[in-house]
This record gives sequence, C-alpha cells and structure tokens, in this order.
Amino acid sequence: MQHAWTALQAPETWSALAGVDDVTDVVHADGVLESFEFTVSVAGTQYQGRAETERSDPPTAMAVRISGSELEGTIEALLEPNDDGTALDVHLTLASKSLIAAMFFPVISAVVGNGLADQVEDLAGRIAVSDG
Repeated sequence: MQHAWTALQAPETWSALAGVDDVTDVVHADGVLESFEFTVSVAGTQYQGRAETERSDPPTAMAVRISGSELEGTIEALLEPNDDGTALDVHLTLASKSLIAAMFFPVISAVVGNGLADQVEDLAGRIAVSDG
C-alpha cells in the first residue's frame, strides 16, 4: 500500500483524472504533494488552474482541491488494503465559478462523468504498477 501512496504524491497521477495537458510548479513538502499548476484544453481553448492538497492522511487518504477560472472542485482518493493488494476509491466534486460555466455545467458534468470511469481505471493501473 505504501507504493500506492507514493504514486499519489506525483502530480501526473492526479492530472490523469482531470484531463490535464501540462503540469508545472510542483511543490512537495516532506515527501507529500502540496500543489501544482496545470493547463487544460477545452474546445481549443487553454485554461490555467491550480491544484492544492486539501487533505493528506498517509497512507490511506488524500484529497486535492482543483481551481480554475471556470470550475473548482475536489478529487479524493481513498486507499485500503485488500487480499489483492490495494483497493482504490475515487470521489470527484465539481462546481461552476462563472455564469458561463454554470450555463454549460450539465454538459461539462456529462463529459467529465463519461470519462471518469476510464480515468479512474488508468489511475488504478498506475497505482497497481507502482504497488508492485
């Protein structure tokens, strides 16, 4: 399970869940991911955002707060040992921050929701590989 926790300290692990194009300005403290900046492309437009660790309970739970000009939310990963290694449970909450985002939020939610299962499977694969 320690390897899965270590995988959660890599910004690429989190960015895989959010469809991020680029990650910069990564900050770690005492081996724990604290924050990073990211870029997301939507319909040909790039949006800048920031992710900050909101909760860190090694080695079982971590939540990252994401914020951009249009949306904000939290991605939470819960780890639990099981007979096969480590179980992963992911929760995502999103909220619009602007009138335009609010108008398109049902579409945004559907797109994120439709892709989330595959992204979580990808995350689980990354963690499984690192959990050796």
